[in-house]
Amino acid sequence: MLNQLREEIYSVTGMFDEDTVELILTAEGAVKNIPFVEELVGAAPRIDG
Repeated sequence: MLNQLREEIYSVTGMFDEDTVELILTAEGAVKNIPFVEELVGAAPRIDG
């Protein structure tokens, strides 16, 4: 789904600790995509856990 919004945006997920899931979004050096990633993260709702 992320690729449908913008190509060259990558994600990694994992457990930060026992109670917290971490989602990392990165432009992987594609400078033109950094504002998009920042806007996407800024618009995301906070989800506990």
